[in-house]
Formats: sequence, structure tokens, C-alpha cells
Amino acid sequence: MTPQPQCPICEKPHPKKLFDVAEGQLLKCKSCTLVFYSPVPSLSDLLDFYDAEDYRETYHEGSLSGTKSADIRYQQICRYLHRQAPELLYQDRHGQYLDIGCGEGDLLKVFSIQGWEVTGTEISPEAARRAGEDWQRYIQIGDIDSLDFAKGSFDLISMYHILEHLINPVSALAKIVGWLKPGGVLFIETPNWGGLGAILKGRSWSLIIPPEHLTYFNSRSLIHLLRKTGYFRIKAYSSAPQFIQSLARLPVLLRILGWSVYHLSAHVGLGANLQALAFAPVADDQ
Repeated sequence: MTPQPQCPICEKPHPKKLFDVAEGQLLKCKSCTLVFYSPVPSLSDLLDFYDAEDYRETYHEGSLSGTKSADIRYQQICRYLHRQAPELLYQDRHGQYLDIGCGEGDLLKVFSIQGWEVTGTEISPEAARRAGEDWQRYIQIGDIDSLDFAKGSFDLISMYHILEHLINPVSALAKIVGWLKPGGVLFIETPNWGGLGAILKGRSWSLIIPPEHLTYFNSRSLIHLLRKTGYFRIKAYSSAPQFIQSLARLPVLLRILGWSVYHLSAHVGLGANLQALAFAPVADDQ
């Protein structure tokens, strides 16, 4: 592991220490407000972590896996595209779609049914194997640094809860923008450090889980990252989670109240998830 004396996004030195966690500490950039974990794990450490049986079983049984969850994600992306890039939805044929960190391929399967030409990437060979023999040929194994696609290959790229895992988000997003066609769209969802849950729970927030999560974004730091790496027309949103484990054990009335608070908070930027739609430049933007 490597100590991190400066912000991995804006590279400003002397971040503020928030608190100790795991075998390191959580730091906050005084400039762009990114919160990040130090020291940085090595890629080999992360590969071992993500391919471990315990992690794969936890993911497989988690709320983010499965066709039902993928259907909800697809409908949500379509609502955003309907407002910001309707040409991707209402043309004779859907375009080229890439899901980075596709896991077991749930979202690929939904997009394919809807007529998209699909490709996925996945760091864990075990996750790709679980996608099934018919889908493994659509999934390339490796991290973003080790993979490459031709310039302008995709109309739409998604990163669902991937950004917070990356060792170097700047180099990753700068590479990904080149994979998009001019005017193509990147969709990101990541835990919201500026969300109600993070604010209320502080260091007890359930999503502070290094080395799995290395960076923690609010809307300011996410927009800063996207602008720095060459994206335009950036739209940031927040959303409520599909499943809130802390509410599951509460009585019915309190559970309903809790759901209402989480969903209302999303409308004022305090949702548990932070989302962004960002466009690759066209000639007029450069």
C-alpha cells in the first residue's frame, strides 16, 4: 500500500484527516472536497479481494444483483436519456452499449433484450463465469488500464458503483471518454458522501468500507472530476437506494416513514446515491 499525501483528483497537497478506518485513514481534500482513503492498495491486492469467494457470494446475494435490480436501473437510465439524449432511444436501432464492471452481466442482458449491442468489462474472472456461457463472450476481463477499445466505439457507457473502487479515477475517466462516440453519454452512479445517510451517520456510514471503496464523492467533487477528464454537459442527480437494509427490521409504520424520508431527500440532492450524466465532446465543444 502507498501513502497518499495529495488529492487523487485535483492533486492539491495537505488534505484534512477525518478519522482512522481499517488499516489507514479517511482524508478530505480542502479544494475539491473529495474524501479518499489512504494508503492506496495495489492492483494485485484488489484483484485478490474481488475474486475472493466471500466477496463474490456477498455480491451475488446483494441488492444490486439480479434481473429485477437491472430492470430498475435500465428504466432509470432511460428516464435520464429521455430528457437529455432522446436520440439514443428513439432511432431506428439502439446503439453500442458498454457496462464497466458488469459483474455477472445482469444489466447487459436487459440492454440486449431492448435491442442494444452490448459489451461488458469485469475485473473478476469468477464474476464473468457466473454470467453464463452464452454471455461470457460479451465480457472482457481486466481493469480499465489494461483494456482498450477503438476510439468512438460506444454511444452509452455505464459505471454502476465502480468509480468509488478505482485506484486512479482521473486516468480511468480520461481513457473512457475516448471510447465514447462524439456526443456519447457516460452514466455514473456512486455512493453520495453529501447524502442524508452519510451526513447523519458520519464514520458509522455503512458504505465506508475500504479497500472496497477508496473514494467518496459529493456532487461538487464528481463534477470537478468529470470536467477535468474532458466531459461536457454534466448533469448531476441523487437517488434513493433500491433497498435499505437498516429499515428492513423496523415496524411497518417506521419503515414507511423511513422510505419516505430517503425518497424525499433524493429530490434535494441528499439521496444515498449520487448520479451523473456526462457527454463526450463533439467538434463544437473542443
